Amino acid sequence: MRTRVVAVVLLAALAVQSFADRVDDLVRAEMKKSGIPGLSLAVVQKGKVVKKAGYGFASLELEAKATPQTVYEIGSVTKQFTAMLTLMLVDEGKVKLDESVRTYLPDTPEAWQGVTVRHLLTHTSGIKSYTSVSGLAVLSNRQLETSDVVVMVKDLPMDFQPGERFLYNNTGYYLLGAIVEKVTGETYWDLLRQRVFEPLGMASSRSSEPGAVIRYRARGYLGTAARHTNANPISSGAGWAAGSILSSIEDMIKWDASLRARKFLKPETYTLMWTADRLNSGASAGYGFGWMIESVNGRKLVHHGGNTLSQSAMIERYLDDDLTVIVLSNLSRAPVPSLTRKIARLYAPNLIEKPISDDKPERTAKAKAFIEGLSRGQLDENSFTPSMRENNIVTLVRQQLPAMRQWGALQRIELLERRGEPANPTSRYRVVFANDEVQMIIGFSAEGLIAGLQIRPG
Repeated sequence: MRTRVVAVVLLAALAVQSFADRVDDLVRAEMKKSGIPGLSLAVVQKGKVVKKAGYGFASLELEAKATPQTVYEIGSVTKQFTAMLTLMLVDEGKVKLDESVRTYLPDTPEAWQGVTVRHLLTHTSGIKSYTSVSGLAVLSNRQLETSDVVVMVKDLPMDFQPGERFLYNNTGYYLLGAIVEKVTGETYWDLLRQRVFEPLGMASSRSSEPGAVIRYRARGYLGTAARHTNANPISSGAGWAAGSILSSIEDMIKWDASLRARKFLKPETYTLMWTADRLNSGASAGYGFGWMIESVNGRKLVHHGGNTLSQSAMIERYLDDDLTVIVLSNLSRAPVPSLTRKIARLYAPNLIEKPISDDKPERTAKAKAFIEGLSRGQLDENSFTPSMRENNIVTLVRQQLPAMRQWGALQRIELLERRGEPANPTSRYRVVFANDEVQMIIGFSAEGLIAGLQIRPG
């Protein structure tokens, strides 16, 4: 009997080792293909860290290796920390989700009276995103204040009425940072340190300051496998509560453990945070409070990515499978989202979606032509409905064209789901390129124009 137990334990250990080796092979192949200088990752399964590693270099010039202690810019993954601070104050009765932003920030425009804290948390406010008004490349080194951001967008028309649509928005999270400061009388960074980082022992997590000497900080890069160039760090004010946190894999493991233990909030608040909010129409916004919400093969996934001008990050938490994958990289626009998804599938094969029969090939042909154009850096504005053009969707897609060109040639497009028929028909495709894999949800109007577009990890 003892021999049998030993054999079972040995086989289990070999299985874990096999997964780890497959992750190594997958990561190294992706790094070579995409020219990623350095990358660190963790896989946490049922509360146990089953994989933790660094690959490549945190600094090419110094040949300093990337490790789980390497500190990266996590970009918009910052938003889940801002949401956490906000929800702590909600649980304490100091902030109300459905109160107007002007209750807490009375100097904001009267036109924002109908915008609530909930709208800011879920990207449904309709306020212009300051990063769409002035690109991140321009803002990255500026030490912005909340008043600067408000000035940038206050006189611009709303993109839509609050709660009418979901449109990813960095202004909303900047305003949330201002709200938590106003309510508590503390600075955003002090609040994070006192209420999250220190209690969890996240000793490497902090604000990004280009001039500071920060132990184990990764150097950020632009470019491809053929040629890398140095990229400047983001300032603590450029992204602030929307995107200026630095962290490491070691710290993000601690963050994940706190989420799994539901350490900071009431149980019902965690449920609310990981539930997609509803638009005025009753349709799903696809976003909770600081987290994207989706289903993969019927399995619930909450996740968020982050990109700065020099680095990339992704955290995916598969709630039904008790599986978390975290990937941090020092290459801007690295295919970290799709890599994270591929790693998750190694540990949970039930996440792999199979294509369905294509009952509307003419619709897929239109989608394929549109996607092929994106991969070549081409965008025909006339292929979108007037509403999509008026709401700056086309502008946002155009801003992403340089990153899309790095995907390489389109290899195949597979139909995964049809939904919303017949009133709001959309199709979800797995799109495989030479250098990356994504999912695209595309809606077409009765006239054959693009009426909806969402791009997410493959």
